[in-house]
Amino acid sequence: MHFVRIRELLKLRTSMACKPEDVPKFLSYWLPNSNLNREANARKLFQQLLQQNPDSVRIVALAIGVPTFDGADFLQPKKVETDLFNLFLEEKTKLGKSNVKTVAWFEGVFIAHPTNLIKDYFKKEDYIYSKDDVKIHSNPNNPIIGLDTNNTTGSYLLDPLNPIVQEQLMKLVKNISSRSDISAIEFDDHFSILTKDQQKQENGISPRSLILKKHPAPKGVTDDVYLKSELTKLLKRIKAAANKKPIYISINSSFKEAQDSAQDIDTWVKENLVDKVNVQVYRPDFKSFERVTGQAVESAKKLGLNELSIGVINRASKKDVTLEVLREKSKYLNIIRNSSGINVYGVGFDFQVFYSRCRPVPINPKTRKKAYSGNCFSFDDLAADGSLCGYRAALLKPGGFDYLDT
Repeated sequence: MHFVRIRELLKLRTSMACKPEDVPKFLSYWLPNSNLNREANARKLFQQLLQQNPDSVRIVALAIGVPTFDGADFLQPKKVETDLFNLFLEEKTKLGKSNVKTVAWFEGVFIAHPTNLIKDYFKKEDYIYSKDDVKIHSNPNNPIIGLDTNNTTGSYLLDPLNPIVQEQLMKLVKNISSRSDISAIEFDDHFSILTKDQQKQENGISPRSLILKKHPAPKGVTDDVYLKSELTKLLKRIKAAANKKPIYISINSSFKEAQDSAQDIDTWVKENLVDKVNVQVYRPDFKSFERVTGQAVESAKKLGLNELSIGVINRASKKDVTLEVLREKSKYLNIIRNSSGINVYGVGFDFQVFYSRCRPVPINPKTRKKAYSGNCFSFDDLAADGSLCGYRAALLKPGGFDYLDT
């Protein structure tokens, strides 16, 4: 009975697993820096990605305050062993795919890991943060706003109007944009200042209110207008420092939400500060994706944009997006590209997961480990409680188990 069960599971997985060539097709893909710290892993994934013939690839250059392309932390030096951009360039050249554009993605622009330097800033007497009371000293030299309580790593929120933060960002932009293999720089939706309704600290006080305590708006100027103008000033500096490389900006869900987050997209587009806009339409189902994408396309047309990318993610609202739904979204984007009057294309977040779901995973009866269907983020891995994540878990009924190679 035991081996019958194994044969049944193997047959089930093989029949339901798709081939690598069945990966959902998008004109661009996003790649995190996780699991790519080993050169062999990175090269293999790049080879698999390039087989999809994308127009461009977004590779994370700044991950929660830590650059992956250079040996410098956002606020404190730190050695990075693998230069993903060099590896990708080498693989492109080998496979004759040099025309694939490399976009440096800045993830978590105003977030930093808790390095010793960060902790020192956080402990300074001119900055007092407690659960019951928040006091912000007028000293603008402290780059810390507070803890990012939504982040499990306990990262710190940085002050986007702080001169130290801005100077460090300028250095990173100059560094990455000076590379000949980089086609453009893209900032994710963290290049913003969220409202209190969009993001709250654990004590109910938003980052926006903390920023305004340190940098109050001039008399007669509303907070919204002031924060938009400050972020626009920063973007102008970035544009000037980017070695004439295009600047892309990613926004969350809609152009209206971007405006609410101090991302003055209208001004940025009209003043040519932003060359392309990516809308992160992170929806688990097709119907809501179609609706929100349609709204984004209409907003883009009103702005006079002739191109718009749509971020399509593998997991939304704490649910895995099925391969069938991902393919349906891909087909829809192809349809509206030909009918909307502007070039609309998808950015798949992220290729690493797309590919892993389309890969049959053989069972080795000699090295098996029981794993229960779970709900976690690291696909095809074991969670801390012994549950199995992602696509393979989706094949199981609740409470069922599979065998995972160890």
